[in-house]
Amino acid sequence: MILGGGKLKSEEQELNAVVAVIRENKALFALCGVGLTIAGVVAVFFPFFSTLTINYMVGVVLFAGGVMTLLGSFTVRGTGPFFGFFLAGTVEIGAGLFLINNPEIGTVLVTFSAGFVFLVSGAHQISMAMALKKRPLSFWLWPPGAINIALGLVIISGFLEGRPILLGVAIGINFIATGGAMIAIANMIKIEDEI
Repeated sequence: MILGGGKLKSEEQELNAVVAVIRENKALFALCGVGLTIAGVVAVFFPFFSTLTINYMVGVVLFAGGVMTLLGSFTVRGTGPFFGFFLAGTVEIGAGLFLINNPEIGTVLVTFSAGFVFLVSGAHQISMAMALKKRPLSFWLWPPGAINIALGLVIISGFLEGRPILLGVAIGINFIATGGAMIAIANMIKIEDEI
C-alpha cells in the first residue's frame, strides 16, 4: 500500500494513477524527452568545447537537463514518482547553478557532482521501472537507469579524473538515455490510446 493524497492506494491504483497522469501530459513528457536528448547530443558532439569550458558547460547542461526533468515532474504530479522526478530535477538545477557560478572550483567537483546526479537519476529511473513493472513501458526505464547508475559509479570512482572530455560525453549519454526513455514512454502511451 502506498500513501498518497491522504489515502491508502494499492500498487495497482498507484500504477494506474502514474500512467493516467503521464497520459494526460504525454506531449509535454515527450517534449521534455526531446529537450534532454538534444542537450545530450550537444554534450556528446562538442566534447572538446566542454573540455575547454568544462565547469561552465557542465553547469549549463545540468541546469538545462534539470529544468526538463523538473518540468517533467509536473506531468506526474499527484503520483508516487513525482517526488523522484522533482528531486532529480532540483538536484540537477542546483548542481548546474553552483558550477556556473563557481568555475574556480574545478573539474574534481564537477566530476563528483555529476556522479552524484547520475546516481540519483538512475536510482529514480529504476524505482519508477519497478513501480510500473506490470506495464510494457517499464522496459524503457531500465536501460537509462542502469546506464546512469553505472556512469555515476564510474565517475565517483575517479576513473574520469583528469579526463574532462569524457565527462562531457558521460553527461551526453545520461541525457540521451533519459530523453530517449521519456520519448519512448510517451509513444507507448500514445500507441495504447490508439488501440
